[in-house]
Amino acid sequence: MLSDFVPRARQKNIDFGLETTGQPLVIDGNPVLLGELIKNLIDNAIKYTPEGGCVTVRTIATERAIVEVEDTGIGVPEADRERVFERFYRVLGSSESGSGLGLPIVREIADLHRAQVSLIPNPSGKGTIAQVVFPRSRTPDSAPLPSLDAPRPITFPPA
Repeated sequence: MLSDFVPRARQKNIDFGLETTGQPLVIDGNPVLLGELIKNLIDNAIKYTPEGGCVTVRTIATERAIVEVEDTGIGVPEADRERVFERFYRVLGSSESGSGLGLPIVREIADLHRAQVSLIPNPSGKGTIAQVVFPRSRTPDSAPLPSLDAPRPITFPPA
């Protein structure tokens, strides 16, 4: 899945990387929907990061399962950080095309998986960190957890 974005990142000379804890992040959920959530976050990060910038996909496994997509793009003003999750809302001043549906889809999928999604200013001063925090994580060999309509455990990043 991540390799699908490498050509676009290369076209813009974006440093595109993955950081993990070394252990797969296993989330009980719908693999198609979770894949769409991650694809939308990466697509936005590459789209709004100028040439020569950085996009990093990160997984963190603690008592929660966390997926982050960090970029050095144009960022999202504080006043717009919740509004960008509204359908068809677009931040003024962006020259990028789009329908304004990517982040609302991300929020809807996160809600279905009882996850919280938020946009955090990048501590570097440029860009945004899109963070999705799932209610729990587990190791690949632990017992399945009860969850949504017979979900399957999803391992991220894919093997």
